Amino acid sequence: MTILALDIGSSRTGLAISHGVIAEPLSSIDCRRQESFLAELKKVIGVQKIDKIIIGLPLGKDSAETAESKRIRQVALQIGEHLGAAYEFVEESYSTVEAVRRFGQESGKRNELRKFDKDSEAAKIILEQYLNQTE
Repeated sequence: MTILALDIGSSRTGLAISHGVIAEPLSSIDCRRQESFLAELKKVIGVQKIDKIIIGLPLGKDSAETAESKRIRQVALQIGEHLGAAYEFVEESYSTVEAVRRFGQESGKRNELRKFDKDSEAAKIILEQYLNQTE
């Protein structure tokens, strides 16, 4: 089963993929314009032959809905309606913070940060969470 994870931001959406038990980041995509975002996402889904989409959902204290989680649910509905793609949510609060923390532990060079795609690394963390829950 091929799974695609999304870390939906306000300007970029991070992508990660798994063809089994290992999650790997893909390049993030611009999501400021809905039409081009959905077209790029459709292309990835087709090329990678995606079976399932996992979407990170940041919740507040006590798993309460926030303005951001409501916005992401709306984007997910658009993905489902326009692409006919099935999806599931995974709670992902602080995945971007964790991605940056991991990067800092693995890299000693500050100029590498410009090449670092924190959004796709966050999507990888979301996908790892999902894969660990389903083992």
